[in-house]
Amino acid sequence: MPTLYILAEPNGAGKTTFYQTAIEEGFISKELPFINVDLITKDELGSYSEINFARAEELYRERVGILISQGQDFMIESNLAKDSEYNWVEKMKQKGYEVVVYYLCTDYPEEVHVKRVQGRVLEGGHNVPENIIHHRYKMSLLYLKTRLHIFDKAYLIDNQETAIVMAELVNGSVTSREDNLPQWVIQSLSIIEKLKKSNS
Repeated sequence: MPTLYILAEPNGAGKTTFYQTAIEEGFISKELPFINVDLITKDELGSYSEINFARAEELYRERVGILISQGQDFMIESNLAKDSEYNWVEKMKQKGYEVVVYYLCTDYPEEVHVKRVQGRVLEGGHNVPENIIHHRYKMSLLYLKTRLHIFDKAYLIDNQETAIVMAELVNGSVTSREDNLPQWVIQSLSIIEKLKKSNS
């Protein structure tokens, strides 16, 4: 069974640094194709312009389509802040893919997420307006809490300072968790437990 890996976060949770570290430590295979609009824009097209972003999205769709048609494992990145993204995950499962999510977040959208994006801009990265960061933070966590169960495997990773896997789930059931959890993880697990009870 092929596997789709999703590296997900509200903007500014630190997925790029996490990905680089995970590759170095062997947590994620460096051989795994990683299709990322930001990387295509920066590394292949050279700059963060609207034209380049649009072209990068076209290349992204083309490459993902090829990998799916070949039944290959691959990884994408996402905010998971839209209903359509979860609908696509369910379609991928219908195509026979196992779906694994690495979801990074913190409890501090202003102090951590916004400041990380601002720091990235100073280093030449692309900007995301502050209001959009807050909106995606809110919506991404809202969808996560209500649809976490659709993933075959999920790793909830708090990345306030260093990335720590706070909880692991298989088909919506918690298989391991840390003792001291951040609020975003506590709330996510609480809601999924309530949903499981209501459906049982």
